[in-house]
This record gives sequence, structure tokens and C-alpha cells, in this order.
Amino acid sequence: MSIFRPSVLIWNRMTEHPSSPVPLRILLGYAEGCITPGIMLINQMFYTRVEMAERLGWNFACNGLAQMLAGFISYGVARAPAKTPTNGVMIAQWQIYMIIVAGLTLVACFLFAGLFPDSPTTAKFLTEEEKLIVIKRMKSNQAGIETKVFKFYQ
Repeated sequence: MSIFRPSVLIWNRMTEHPSSPVPLRILLGYAEGCITPGIMLINQMFYTRVEMAERLGWNFACNGLAQMLAGFISYGVARAPAKTPTNGVMIAQWQIYMIIVAGLTLVACFLFAGLFPDSPTTAKFLTEEEKLIVIKRMKSNQAGIETKVFKFYQ
């Protein structure tokens, strides 16, 4: 799903007018809809229920940080020459913005896919002793540390 979001952003760039890609915006919403449940699933592998509230707060605080970064990117893109019929600029400012955001998302996607562990037992940044400590702490959650089977009855 994380590769899907930058792909939709790139397809968005290929349209001629910013209001025309309504189906792409719907697909983008679909791709972003799994972010909050995904964050909760990832956090529950490493943190107890008591610790989850603070961790989720930190995760959502990063949304504000991303918005600040997006503001700087927007300012830089706004300083680029605008596309007009007479000046020969081939790409509109909003398309430049989409390419930059898609590229950053793609880099983050590959970093996450390459560096983030499936569970605490496969975490390379934890020693064997620390992995055991995490697993013992997670017993109090009574939820397990990883689930690879979809349970339809839930």
C-alpha cells in the first residue's frame, strides 16, 4: 500500500488541470486510509496499552511537522516560473509540487520497507536480551506481537 500512494501522486502529475483527477484523488484517499490503523498495529507490537496513547500522540504530532515541511516546499515551488502559453515553461507549479511530494514519499516508503522489522523478534536494532524483554512486556497486552492470519470472524 505504501508504494501505491506515490504512484497515485505521479499519475496526478500527468493530468493537465488540477481539478480533473477526481478518480485519482479518490484512490489517494484509499491509500491514505490505512495509515492510522497501520500505525496502531505497528505500535502495539512494541508498546503496551498504557504507552500507546503517548506514542500515538507523537505519531500524530509528526503530521504537523510534515505540514511545516510541505509549506517550505510550497514556497519554493511558488517561486518557480509559472507555466504560460508564451514563456515556454513545460510544467505547471502544482505538477512540480506533486513530483516532489511523490519522490519524498517514495524514498520514505523504501526506507520503511527496508529498515522496519516485521516484529520485535526480527528487529535488527534490538539485542537478543532486549527482544526477550519486549516480548515479556507485550504479554500484558494479551494481544500477541504479530499476526499474519486475517481473521474474518473479527
